[in-house]
Amino acid sequence: MARSIAEIIADHKVTEAELEELVARYDANGDGRLDGEEVREFAREVSALLKSDVADVIDILSFYQADDDVAFDPQEIRSFLELHLT
Repeated sequence: MARSIAEIIADHKVTEAELEELVARYDANGDGRLDGEEVREFAREVSALLKSDVADVIDILSFYQADDDVAFDPQEIRSFLELHLT
């Protein structure tokens, strides 16, 4: 059974399988990355857990983008979850 995003945030570690499942959960168009409304949906869930603003979560998440692409790839999501939320 896959862990919830709350459980992942609680221990700051995400396995490769969990990362794939997490991205797939929000990846409505199936391209393996999060962009647009997919990012907003991810940020909404994270912000509710952290009791913060969605825009703030998106701004912080943007710091972990390794390229100039507007979409977030799984490794950028991993960096956010494991490095920022420690």
